[in-house]
Amino acid sequence: GFELTPTLLVGESYDDNYRGLDQDERASWITSIEPSLLLSAETRNAGYQLRYTVSSDIYHDDSDATNTDHILGLKSIMELSSRHRVGWNLGYSRIENTINDDRTVPDDGGVEELLNRRFENERFDRAVAGANYTFGARTALNQLEFGAEYQRLRYRDDFNEDQDRDTVTLGTT
Repeated sequence: GFELTPTLLVGESYDDNYRGLDQDERASWITSIEPSLLLSAETRNAGYQLRYTVSSDIYHDDSDATNTDHILGLKSIMELSSRHRVGWNLGYSRIENTINDDRTVPDDGGVEELLNRRFENERFDRAVAGANYTFGARTALNQLEFGAEYQRLRYRDDFNEDQDRDTVTLGTT
């Protein structure tokens, strides 16, 4: 059968320089709200999980810094025998970070221009697909794991388009 697990995380924090600036520190109380749903299923030799999370940070003194992230992930592990296991994962995230974009600071470093500038959050989409294979019994002294992952990162703003990238990672443990 399936098991549905809802969670809700709520937090309150204070950040006295959330833009990370030297000359113009920005401070605000931040309310974090993160509801999540986890749908899971297990069979004798396999487990599956589907998770959806919405993470929102509300900046009380700066509505431009307020942001919401959407994260969707699907993963599975299958035990083919006592010595062979295969796992895979798929994920998609729509992220917005509160950051300082130094590229918009005036060349002369004028404090007046810095105080009047409008900050924009960094927005990007990330897609991930990965798989791994493990050889060795769980109780064995040695195990080998081989994995591969593909990640696609695409920015949704004009400032960071040059940072779009596709990444392939291969690893072994």
